[in-house]
Amino acid sequence: MSETRVETINRLVRSLAERRRAYVEIKGRRMQAEATFRQENSDLFEDEVSHAGLVGQTEQELRDHALAEYRDTKEKAVCPGVSIRLVTTFEYPPGEALDWAKARGICLTLDGKAFKDLCKSDANRPAFVKVEDLPQATIAGDLDAVIARETGGG
Repeated sequence: MSETRVETINRLVRSLAERRRAYVEIKGRRMQAEATFRQENSDLFEDEVSHAGLVGQTEQELRDHALAEYRDTKEKAVCPGVSIRLVTTFEYPPGEALDWAKARGICLTLDGKAFKDLCKSDANRPAFVKVEDLPQATIAGDLDAVIARETGGG
Protein backbone atom coordinates (compact mmCIF):
# COMPACT_ATOMS: atom_id res chain seq x y z
CA MET A 1 0.00 0.00 0.00
CA SER A 2 1.47 3.33 -1.00
CA GLU A 3 1.41 6.27 1.34
CA THR A 4 -0.88 9.23 0.76
CA ARG A 5 0.50 12.63 -0.17
CA VAL A 6 -0.15 13.88 3.39
CA GLU A 7 1.66 10.84 4.81
CA THR A 8 4.57 11.55 2.45
CA ILE A 9 4.64 15.20 3.58
CA ASN A 10 4.59 14.15 7.26
CA ARG A 11 7.41 11.67 6.63
CA LEU A 12 9.43 14.36 4.88
CA VAL A 13 8.82 16.78 7.78
CA ARG A 14 10.25 14.24 10.23
CA SER A 15 13.17 13.50 7.89
CA LEU A 16 13.94 17.18 7.43
CA ALA A 17 13.77 17.81 11.17
CA GLU A 18 16.25 14.98 11.76
CA ARG A 19 18.61 16.27 9.07
CA ARG A 20 18.39 19.82 10.43
CA ARG A 21 19.30 18.57 13.93
CA ALA A 22 22.31 16.72 12.53
CA TYR A 23 23.35 19.79 10.55
CA VAL A 24 23.09 22.08 13.59
CA GLU A 25 25.14 19.64 15.67
CA ILE A 26 27.85 19.33 13.03
CA LYS A 27 27.91 23.08 12.42
CA GLY A 28 28.25 23.67 16.17
CA ARG A 29 31.20 21.27 16.37
CA ARG A 30 32.83 22.95 13.36
CA MET A 31 32.31 26.42 14.83
CA GLN A 32 33.80 25.32 18.17
CA ALA A 33 36.81 23.80 16.39
CA GLU A 34 37.21 26.98 14.36
CA ALA A 35 37.00 29.15 17.51
CA THR A 36 39.59 26.99 19.22
CA PHE A 37 41.83 27.15 16.16
CA ARG A 38 41.50 30.93 15.95
CA GLN A 39 42.25 31.30 19.65
CA GLU A 40 45.27 28.98 19.49
CA ASN A 41 46.56 30.77 16.39
CA SER A 42 45.59 34.37 17.19
CA ASP A 43 49.18 35.56 16.66
CA LEU A 44 49.16 34.06 13.17
CA PHE A 45 45.88 35.81 12.31
CA GLU A 46 47.21 39.14 13.63
CA ASP A 47 50.41 38.72 11.60
CA GLU A 48 48.36 37.93 8.48
CA VAL A 49 46.28 41.11 8.87
CA SER A 50 49.36 43.19 9.61
CA HIS A 51 51.27 41.86 6.60
CA ALA A 52 48.25 42.27 4.31
CA GLY A 53 48.21 45.95 5.28
CA LEU A 54 51.94 46.30 4.66
CA VAL A 55 51.61 44.61 1.25
CA GLY A 56 48.80 46.98 0.29
CA GLN A 57 50.76 50.05 1.40
CA THR A 58 53.90 48.96 -0.43
CA GLU A 59 51.96 48.14 -3.61
CA GLN A 60 50.36 51.58 -3.57
CA GLU A 61 53.71 53.29 -2.95
CA LEU A 62 55.26 51.33 -5.84
CA ARG A 63 52.35 52.25 -8.15
CA ASP A 64 52.63 55.92 -7.21
CA HIS A 65 56.37 55.96 -7.97
CA ALA A 66 55.92 54.00 -11.21
CA LEU A 67 53.27 56.47 -12.40
CA ALA A 68 55.51 59.40 -11.47
CA GLU A 69 58.35 57.82 -13.48
CA TYR A 70 56.03 57.30 -16.46
CA ARG A 71 54.82 60.91 -16.30
CA ASP A 72 58.45 62.07 -16.46
CA THR A 73 59.80 59.61 -19.04
CA LYS A 74 56.75 58.24 -20.93
CA GLU A 75 58.43 54.81 -20.68
CA LYS A 76 55.87 52.07 -20.07
CA ALA A 77 58.47 49.50 -18.96
CA VAL A 78 59.44 51.11 -15.67
CA CYS A 79 61.59 48.23 -14.41
CA PRO A 80 61.45 44.42 -14.44
CA GLY A 81 58.07 43.42 -13.00
CA VAL A 82 56.61 46.92 -13.14
CA SER A 83 55.03 48.42 -16.23
CA ILE A 84 52.44 50.96 -17.19
CA ARG A 85 49.35 50.18 -19.22
CA LEU A 86 47.02 52.79 -20.57
CA VAL A 87 43.38 52.25 -19.64
CA THR A 88 40.72 54.07 -21.66
CA THR A 89 38.01 55.68 -19.57
CA PHE A 90 34.93 57.63 -20.62
CA GLU A 91 33.41 60.54 -18.73
CA TYR A 92 30.03 61.98 -19.66
CA PRO A 93 27.01 63.62 -18.08
CA PRO A 94 24.61 60.73 -17.30
CA GLY A 95 21.47 62.70 -18.21
CA GLU A 96 22.85 63.69 -21.59
CA ALA A 97 23.94 60.11 -22.28
CA LEU A 98 20.46 58.81 -21.39
CA ASP A 99 18.80 61.35 -23.71
CA TRP A 100 21.15 60.30 -26.50
CA ALA A 101 20.41 56.58 -25.90
CA LYS A 102 16.63 57.17 -25.82
CA ALA A 103 16.75 59.08 -29.09
CA ARG A 104 18.48 56.12 -30.75
CA GLY A 105 16.70 53.33 -28.88
CA ILE A 106 19.99 51.74 -27.79
CA CYS A 107 22.03 51.23 -24.62
CA LEU A 108 18.94 51.11 -22.44
CA THR A 109 18.62 48.67 -19.54
CA LEU A 110 15.60 48.27 -17.30
CA ASP A 111 16.16 48.28 -13.55
CA GLY A 112 14.01 45.20 -12.93
CA LYS A 113 13.93 45.52 -9.14
CA ALA A 114 12.85 49.15 -9.26
CA PHE A 115 10.22 48.33 -11.90
CA LYS A 116 8.78 45.49 -9.79
CA ASP A 117 8.69 47.78 -6.75
CA LEU A 118 6.80 50.37 -8.82
CA CYS A 119 4.34 47.71 -10.01
CA LYS A 120 3.36 46.82 -6.43
CA SER A 121 1.13 49.90 -6.40
CA ASP A 122 -2.02 49.63 -8.54
CA ALA A 123 -1.80 53.35 -9.30
CA ASN A 124 1.71 53.05 -10.77
CA ARG A 125 1.36 49.69 -12.53
CA PRO A 126 1.35 49.88 -16.34
CA ALA A 127 -1.58 48.13 -18.03
CA PHE A 128 0.67 45.55 -19.74
CA VAL A 129 1.84 44.14 -16.40
CA LYS A 130 0.11 40.89 -15.39
CA VAL A 131 -0.21 40.30 -11.64
CA GLU A 132 -0.33 36.71 -10.46
CA ASP A 133 -0.09 35.18 -6.98
CA LEU A 134 1.90 31.96 -7.24
CA PRO A 135 1.90 29.38 -4.46
CA GLN A 136 5.19 28.86 -2.65
CA ALA A 137 5.81 26.20 -0.01
CA THR A 138 7.20 27.42 3.31
CA ILE A 139 8.70 25.19 5.98
CA ALA A 140 8.75 26.01 9.69
CA GLY A 141 12.20 26.71 11.05
CA ASP A 142 11.69 24.58 14.16
CA LEU A 143 10.23 21.32 12.88
CA ASP A 144 11.02 19.56 16.15
CA ALA A 145 8.50 21.83 17.91
CA VAL A 146 5.92 21.16 15.20
CA ILE A 147 6.42 17.41 15.49
CA ALA A 148 6.21 17.59 19.29
CA ARG A 149 2.90 19.51 19.06
CA GLU A 150 1.48 17.10 16.48
CA THR A 151 2.44 14.00 18.47
CA GLY A 152 1.37 15.48 21.81
CA GLY A 153 4.94 15.66 23.10
CA GLY A 154 5.03 19.35 23.85
